[in-house]
Amino acid sequence: MATLQQQYANEDTFWRRWLAVFILAVFFILSWGGQYFSQLEQVKQQSEEHGQTFQMSEFWPEFWSATFENWQSEWLQLVTQAILIAALADYLFRKGNQDHYKTQLMIEELRKDLKSRRK
Repeated sequence: MATLQQQYANEDTFWRRWLAVFILAVFFILSWGGQYFSQLEQVKQQSEEHGQTFQMSEFWPEFWSATFENWQSEWLQLVTQAILIAALADYLFRKGNQDHYKTQLMIEELRKDLKSRRK
């Protein structure tokens, strides 16, 4: 019985619980960096088309505006859901995990009982 409990404890690692959140965070940062560089290039081209010199102070308001518009869409929702699910899963689903563990223990006891009856 103890080996089954150890098996569950060994499978429940930090990385196993939080890896999806880290993967989504990396994708988020990469997409945000892509937005930064593509929008920076676009603002530079617009400045050149109007015969003006590019100034970073003109770029930042546009960048933050576009960022907050994007954050209202899928990325922020997806990352928030992943964080909430991963962070609260242990608390919310603890009872389910305990029930699953108890079921596994009962199955092990039944197997032992069947083996002893066969002898």
